[in-house]
Amino acid sequence: MSFNYAPSPGAEQDAHWATVFLSTRDAGARVPIDFITRPGVYLTQACFPHGIYDDIPAQTCISDLLASQFGRVVIDLYWDNINRQFNLCPVELPPIAGNSTAGYSVDISALSSITATTSSPVVASVSPATAGLVGSVQKRQSTANNATSPITSSPNTSTATSAAPVPTTTGVSGTELLVLGPYKCSLDLNLDSIMDLYADYFDKTSNTVAAHIHYLTINLHAASPFTAPSEPADTPTQGRLPHGDNLVGAQFQDTLPLALYTPQELQSDRQNLNRSWFRDDFGMHTDNNYFTTSNQTGDGTITHNGWPGEEWILLTSHRRLLLNWGEIDPQMQAYDFQGDSDNVFQRGYLDSKQAVSVNNAGDVVSGCFYHPDDTKIGTVNSSWAFAVANDVSSSRERQHLAQNLTACGISPILNATLGMSAAQYNLDAWREFAQSAVFGWALGEPRNASQIKANDKRSSGPDIDYACAVIDSTSGYLGHWRVEQCQKQHRAACRIANEPYAWRLSTIEVPFESAPDACPDSTTFSLPRTGLENTYLYRKILNDTRSGSDDSILEGVWIDFNALDQADCWVIGGPNASCPYSGPQDSEDKRQVLIPTIAALIVLILTVLTLLVKCTENRRNSRTRRRGDDGWELLIPSTIDSQPDHHYHQLQETMSAKVAVAGGTGNLGPHVVNALLAANHSVTVLTRKGSTSTSKLPKSPNLSVVEVDYSSVSSLTEALKGHDVVVSTLATESVGSQYPLIDAAIAAGVKRFIPSEFGSDTTHPKSSKLPVYKYKVETQHYLQAKAAEHPEFTYTLVLNGAFFSWGIKVGFIVNLASHSATVWNGGDVPFSATNLETIGEAVAGVIRHLPETANRPVYIQDARITQNQLIQYAKEKDGVEWQLTPKETAKAYEEASAELAKGPDANIGAAMIGYLMSAIFDGSYGPDFSSRLDNELLGIKGMTEADVRKLVESLLPSSSSL
Repeated sequence: MSFNYAPSPGAEQDAHWATVFLSTRDAGARVPIDFITRPGVYLTQACFPHGIYDDIPAQTCISDLLASQFGRVVIDLYWDNINRQFNLCPVELPPIAGNSTAGYSVDISALSSITATTSSPVVASVSPATAGLVGSVQKRQSTANNATSPITSSPNTSTATSAAPVPTTTGVSGTELLVLGPYKCSLDLNLDSIMDLYADYFDKTSNTVAAHIHYLTINLHAASPFTAPSEPADTPTQGRLPHGDNLVGAQFQDTLPLALYTPQELQSDRQNLNRSWFRDDFGMHTDNNYFTTSNQTGDGTITHNGWPGEEWILLTSHRRLLLNWGEIDPQMQAYDFQGDSDNVFQRGYLDSKQAVSVNNAGDVVSGCFYHPDDTKIGTVNSSWAFAVANDVSSSRERQHLAQNLTACGISPILNATLGMSAAQYNLDAWREFAQSAVFGWALGEPRNASQIKANDKRSSGPDIDYACAVIDSTSGYLGHWRVEQCQKQHRAACRIANEPYAWRLSTIEVPFESAPDACPDSTTFSLPRTGLENTYLYRKILNDTRSGSDDSILEGVWIDFNALDQADCWVIGGPNASCPYSGPQDSEDKRQVLIPTIAALIVLILTVLTLLVKCTENRRNSRTRRRGDDGWELLIPSTIDSQPDHHYHQLQETMSAKVAVAGGTGNLGPHVVNALLAANHSVTVLTRKGSTSTSKLPKSPNLSVVEVDYSSVSSLTEALKGHDVVVSTLATESVGSQYPLIDAAIAAGVKRFIPSEFGSDTTHPKSSKLPVYKYKVETQHYLQAKAAEHPEFTYTLVLNGAFFSWGIKVGFIVNLASHSATVWNGGDVPFSATNLETIGEAVAGVIRHLPETANRPVYIQDARITQNQLIQYAKEKDGVEWQLTPKETAKAYEEASAELAKGPDANIGAAMIGYLMSAIFDGSYGPDFSSRLDNELLGIKGMTEADVRKLVESLLPSSSSL
């Protein structure tokens, strides 16, 4: 079954708590994420406390935890060695129809307690033909409530019965479970379920200000054999372990490619901060006082230990999820962690366990990062600090502990079962823990003006603003914030030299509007942005009081937080700061969903996220239990329908655009031009000055040719004025020169740029590292940066795999003319291939669907094919034997790298061909697009097997067809 984000009624935050979580998120939005504390939870204790792994209750439990704002989740994943999949059940499931049990021995006699009886104890070798037919699993009904004792089963007498396929779903009721020793397990509760739920959650929260960064820590285990479910797990053989696209991180990358912030992206961002966190798009500048930087000649500013702020990740990098490894079973040490290192952070990289001592009341006795005599970030380093709450008896102590850990700069992680039941049955206790981990606001705050005036009739004057925040250090508030009348007089909290933990107070009391001017030189009116920053300010106020300052400062010190512009919208920046969100104005109390007013940016970001999530959901709903078997449909998200860009809407109504094609006279360009003209677009072909290659172009009144200087932005800008779309089909040797074309497109007001991609998936983690794609990947990064700087400017990457008929004609894929081929990796690696005219049709399809294709790759193919299939079709037609040369892409990669290492003497062309072979014929580089196609959206029909056969036959030498 496909999991959805489906919290219990009332589980999601009400309007008040939505304001609390939003305001504290925004308060720390520019602090690096490693210093932002988030409440966490161990999923096993929260959702499966009694060994019952039921799918529907699990869906509700996880949804409720996410709705309760648990930002960190620790999950136990078990590798099922029989079915070769990751489950949440600690025991291997019996062989499931459709899974990869081929060649694996299964003790049928051990199925007796959960299956129909068999003859005598035997060991069967499962073949592909009989996989999933070893016994017929009888799924037992789970109890109506969660039993607290383990479930045991008595052995049955073995008698002969016939085999039947194992069911692959527990049904929508979620009440049918397999009894496996002390556990009850659903067949459907696996890694796919978790990814589906996160995908749906990100979809449903991506177009509101409820968006937060989430962290998933993965404890990796081997599942115990169902023959001995209470015994330790066996060590899987290397051949049975997952690899390639079936690795955990690779599966997340496949499902949530634009939601995942990866180690690879972090390293890339760190290498040039001026192009990443310091770009300062829309003021989203990560605070670099928390990490060290250095300047590299020619490469800008770099960092080796910095992290971006949440504001930058959400609104510029567009990411929502980070993965890291937790505990690893000894049996799983042979897992390909290196192969997953581009997607999953290594253990300890996103969490640093802090040794903490706590007394019975929940007070932190030792381990707190507050050091009264030290305010330097280098020594007060709470980066990724967390502590685990295992056994806290009372609700009050739990809340107190969560508050104190947060105030100490430590994320509280709950590893306990509250109330002896799963979270969805006792949600208030879990939600209170998460709410207690919010720093800043006192309980019940922030109240808005209407609430305050309703409770205090003396404060109902029209000139009285209750929209400013103070930190209250009296015994009733203990350093928490409350709303204050803005006209009152208080001292101001002033940060010293932008140091996160260094504070002083203004010497005079002023109303809020004068607070920025009241701060002394070298200080700035500021706001505590984390629990630890707040503790330093609170302790500063207490210390000033003890040293003889006026006790009145305990009752309130202004902090830089106000809602003067709009009720319940708390902003930083002094009294003149404006709310970056807009919302319903009819009632302050009803304002629950806020939409950013920087709509061009946020719609751009969330359109991409929503599309990817929707597409992934469709793909997962349509495929079999094994990954990547079938295609999927693309849905247009409702957010696009409700808020279309005016320019896009106009283009779609008229179905005509003015399109400039750069490189329109090469191998691909004429096919793109023909498709655009057929779609009734006006086309301008850009050619180099003095070019005589325009003879390939068709004659049409809608076609014009303009000579340009591709190195001159001004020349290109003049040529592109008035155009809606630019398509670059520049040849491979020219793709490094697209920067001037991009800059000119922006200057000319072009809305969409389609760069010279048209090949392998250069967004794939491995392909993107190939030297042959260096310029393409750099161009992608340049486009991403420009699209962030200019929200009206967007781009689309068209990825089509190998050129199909062209690749056969020139002997690149197979050589039909000579009946010969270099057969790569055995010749059975499936790859996507597309004809040139189809690529042209796809470009026209992108222009028909500009909102749905904004700032993302689109994947197309005419066929999913292998070299051996093409050779077989040829043999079946003409009967001629082939000269086949077997070769491994790994060898070609080594040869290419050795050639490239020769420097000036290298044969660059030969080296690049070697890398291309890896991208096309090595499955680990993602050459098979069939699981992520945009064919239907773009109007690409594709080719049937009969069509492919016909193509092969048409390209065979005429003498061979006799």
